[in-house]
Formats: sequence, structure tokens, C-alpha cells
Amino acid sequence: RCPFDWFVETDKSGGGAMIDHVVHVADLLRALLGEEATRIEAQIGHNMYGKEWEDIAMLTIEFPSGIFATLDSSWSRPASFKTWGDVTMNVVGDQGVIEIDMFNQAWDVYSNSSTPAHNVGFYGSDLDTLLVDDFVRCILEDRAPTVTARDGLQAARWAMAGYRSVAEGGPVAINT
Repeated sequence: RCPFDWFVETDKSGGGAMIDHVVHVADLLRALLGEEATRIEAQIGHNMYGKEWEDIAMLTIEFPSGIFATLDSSWSRPASFKTWGDVTMNVVGDQGVIEIDMFNQAWDVYSNSSTPAHNVGFYGSDLDTLLVDDFVRCILEDRAPTVTARDGLQAARWAMAGYRSVAEGGPVAINT
């Protein structure tokens, strides 16, 4: 759902739905794939609320290994939606499909090569609490954080590349 407040004040947020979502997915994909994206192509729209800030965005993100990801970075859920957020990931590979619902804290695995062909796993962790706890432990233990300033910078570069792609009307390289 659209969070409104400062999220739609582009002088404070830097944009709309695209920047809101891209930075989080950048972190997740960088951690899962262990590589940096090389190119992004994005499109945005103002179809849900008709305001100056984008409320829908679709991105294609390419990696050096040939992997690509698509990201629906939209505030398209109605106010009555079950949660304020909706983060799902579908990983499609040659051995099967994994579907993850971050707010449901579970995943489904569909496979052609295992029995049973469908499994459900629950991880039950509150990821936000784990992130905050790690940050506090870093301060108390005087150690480097798991998520670094470089991670934040790379995530911001993905979002900025998305906006450059929209402005240029095609794919753009991610500045590193």
C-alpha cells in the first residue's frame, strides 16, 4: 500500500514507489546472488493515485552471470489489503520454483526432482527485529555491521539507475 506521509514528498524521499522498493530488493538480491547488477531498465506510472510521484514501477535487473530479475515496485494494494507491505519473491530455476512471502514468513518449494514435489517451510523470524538487533549488537560489541554503508550506496545506485532509465527511455548501466 502507499504509505503516504514523507514517502510521497519527493524532496524528502527522492521519488515514489520505485525508490521505496528498489533499495530493499537490491539488498536482498545482492545478498542472495553474491554479485552486483550491471544494468537496469525501468518504467513508471501514475496510474493508482494520479499524483506527481510514481505509484507504479516495473524494473528488469541484469547480472553478469546472465541471471535477471523483474521487480514490480508498485503501491498497488488497496487500503484494505491484509498487511501494509507485500514482499514476495519467486525464484525460477531449472530444478524447480521457490516462492517466498516475506510477511507470511514461509516459503513454498515446487520441484520436479524431489518427493514430495511440493514442500512448505517456515522460518518464523521477524526480519526487521533481527536487523535492529544486529545493529544494536554492533554498537555494544564495537564490531562492523552486517549491512554496511557500501550496501546502502549500492542499493541507492540501483534506484537512481531506474530513474535514469525512465528519463532515457531504455536500459542503463549501474554506476559503481
